Amino acid sequence: MAMNDGSKIVFHVTWDARSGLPVEIKAAGSPPLSLSLSKIKLKAPPEEIFGAPEGFAKYPSAEVLADELAARQHNLRRGIPLLPTTTPGSAEVIRH
Repeated sequence: MAMNDGSKIVFHVTWDARSGLPVEIKAAGSPPLSLSLSKIKLKAPPEEIFGAPEGFAKYPSAEVLADELAARQHNLRRGIPLLPTTTPGSAEVIRH
């Protein structure tokens, strides 16, 4: 790997033949690096970690998302704060 200062670091990776995962990564340098992975469990992660976060709004298309973003930016420039939306494409505004 080439660093910003032009120096290079070479990584040595040891792979587990059964899982295909790296089990050890070493790099000589200052300071030297050694990373060992152990107790690797090959199982599917829980489904819930891939769900949408609370308050997430799904937009039917990229165009609708872009329109919503443009509307929010326009209103913020005018000093109109937005409430979080629950329905894509329907920003609610607070008027003073």
